[in-house]
Amino acid sequence: MFEKLKKAMSSSEDFDDEYLEIDLGKEEKENKVLVKLFVMKSYEDVNEILNALRQGYTIAVIDIKTLRQKDSIELKRAVSKIKKTNFPLKTDVNNRISWTEDEEISREFVWKNVEEYDFHGIKILVPNPDLDVLIRLAHLPFEQAEIRLGELLHIYRQAKTVNWERLQKEAERNHWLKTFERVRLLLNKLHDGMFNKQRPIRFPYRLSFFLLVQAIIEKKAWRKIWGARYVIKNRLSS
Repeated sequence: MFEKLKKAMSSSEDFDDEYLEIDLGKEEKENKVLVKLFVMKSYEDVNEILNALRQGYTIAVIDIKTLRQKDSIELKRAVSKIKKTNFPLKTDVNNRISWTEDEEISREFVWKNVEEYDFHGIKILVPNPDLDVLIRLAHLPFEQAEIRLGELLHIYRQAKTVNWERLQKEAERNHWLKTFERVRLLLNKLHDGMFNKQRPIRFPYRLSFFLLVQAIIEKKAWRKIWGARYVIKNRLSS
């Protein structure tokens, strides 16, 4: 089913979990989402994280286990500094990679699928193509409810190196396999429309209410129903 994509373009203060997710959003239609991973070993590491976040639309995944075990007070200071930083963009701080009551991607999968990247002379961990694409595929139905052109093209570029069987198993392990398959099918249809049939497609492309509702039901993410009012209001007003 996904062969076309493979050929495509060449907050809580308790800190019960072991990593944070910081989502820094910018209201532009075709922005790419940059996903960067960090290990926070000391309070000083927060500056590196803030510098990366200021670069643009970014999701920062931060391993806080080391600092939490070393000095929980320093950890709270670091998180507080992030929250109080006056970003020109919208900022969310979370303690796991999830947009529902449960994980969409396990911690084990996250930290087994990273690679080192030199970012302006700073060595950071970033998701490999498998993790990068899986985060984006989960973000679409459980939070974003639409897909931007830049992000779609980025997924297509990553598709030729992604192990889709691994992603499928991870989605199944975290109870959103049917949603994963629906999103994958949608990406296939969009690719066919853009590059084969050359149909005009308006971006950001809105995911259907059916797909969004089925995602909530499959994941039993009942709290998302209340949040869906914003999606409905936005679509009715546009």
